[in-house]
Amino acid sequence: MKKTSRTFLTLFLLVMGTVMSWADFKNFSAVINNEPGTLITAEEQVRDTPVSFGVAVDDAGNTTRVAADDASAVATISGKYHSDHGMTHLVVTVPVDGNVKITVGQCYYSGSDIVVKNSAGETVASKTPVTDCWKGRHTSVAELYYTGDATTLTISGMGYCPYIAVEKSEVVIAKYDITYSLGEETAVGSVPATVTWTEGDTYAIPANFTLYKEGYTLTGWTDGTATVKAGETYTPTADVTLTPIFTQNTKTLADRKEPVTLKWNFRRDQGAAVIEVE
Repeated sequence: MKKTSRTFLTLFLLVMGTVMSWADFKNFSAVINNEPGTLITAEEQVRDTPVSFGVAVDDAGNTTRVAADDASAVATISGKYHSDHGMTHLVVTVPVDGNVKITVGQCYYSGSDIVVKNSAGETVASKTPVTDCWKGRHTSVAELYYTGDATTLTISGMGYCPYIAVEKSEVVIAKYDITYSLGEETAVGSVPATVTWTEGDTYAIPANFTLYKEGYTLTGWTDGTATVKAGETYTPTADVTLTPIFTQNTKTLADRKEPVTLKWNFRRDQGAAVIEVE
């Protein structure tokens, strides 16, 4: 009896392991609006209908729809059907074994950034959506790249999305850290946080809300060769450390003879620091 129980338990675990494991990664593409070839059923093509399913790929590369927990699924797709503009609240989960290219077709009204996170919840790629509708021009897509080891990617932030594809990629995407440091300066406050720049991204130098040097204004940052001002685009070619450039003020408030208006910006989304009151 004990031997039979152990045998049953072993078989149960093997079956469960098969059901719960994902299929090996395969390139796939999915149409998820109401166009020919869509994976959305006719019954689901009603606005705000919740949709969730798995994506399987046969040996010929054809994409089919399966249950979300089907062992043959290479990815899962969930969200709400909207219209010919696609799905909203879209989340695509896909285990990958290395570098992949992610192609997203969206709608003109998609306002949020596409965000790709790994299994640790770290953002590994992001991009602002294109402004043309995929449903009208299928070449209107945003392309993102993940480069790294095997992980499970979660792709989200896609509003009004009628198309997504994930495929293996041999492209090597450069990633460089942009670090801020006071260097030899004696300013009071804190420098901006280190950011990781990914090839293809557009990075703008943040406005200064956190550093103060009496009698001076922070007019830019330098990498030792180039100098960039707040708001200007900066593209590194390696890991880099930026140090501030302070320019001595030629006038003070005491020099003013006419009324002066001072404007304070407390918006966190524009870089303003948290103000602590003791």
